[in-house]
Amino acid sequence: MHQSSTRQYVWQFLNDYAFSLGIRIKIGTHTLRKTFGYHAFNNGVDLSLLVRIFNHSSQEITLRYIGITQEQVDDVYVNLDKVYHKISEFTSVLLGNEFNFYYYN
Repeated sequence: MHQSSTRQYVWQFLNDYAFSLGIRIKIGTHTLRKTFGYHAFNNGVDLSLLVRIFNHSSQEITLRYIGITQEQVDDVYVNLDKVYHKISEFTSVLLGNEFNFYYYN
């Protein structure tokens, strides 16, 4: 007999399957939802799309929800700045100083 997919049934199914894999912590659908968002974001899914998927009112709420800290966001900008400077140095050497990227602080 097929059991309907109630919230309790899905929770039990997930935990039984996790247990069979050796996972000894309780896993809920909310855990899966947040984990999906975290991995989607880290694999390049646009943040605005995740905001829509989760029906959040802002990007900040979504970042907090999926466990991305402000420090991690800041690191992205710092790394982009480093990449810009390396590209700028490379093009200056390659093309001479008359060719330069515009950079705004």
